[in-house]
Amino acid sequence: VSHPRLCRPVDGPHGAPPVPHYAPAHAPAPDAPVDDAPADNAPQESALQRERRWREMARGALETFVTRIDANRDDGDFEELFFALDVCRGAYP
Repeated sequence: VSHPRLCRPVDGPHGAPPVPHYAPAHAPAPDAPVDDAPADNAPQESALQRERRWREMARGALETFVTRIDANRDDGDFEELFFALDVCRGAYP
């Protein structure tokens, strides 16, 4: 028997094949710290983090749109669209 919680088998009575003994499931101590803190305890998002997050969302939406309409960077009709995409990528301050 293959099991991740399997301990060393013990011989059964009268030469019977070994009987596996299973280890109990791990339970954390009652006073152990919680693995994940509540959302209220999360640090506040800085202005730079917020700006980067919004730029990434806009970049993703613009890239999806550019792919969907099969726009070409060399086409003058889409110049502003590609400028906005470059701004989202951080090419312009």
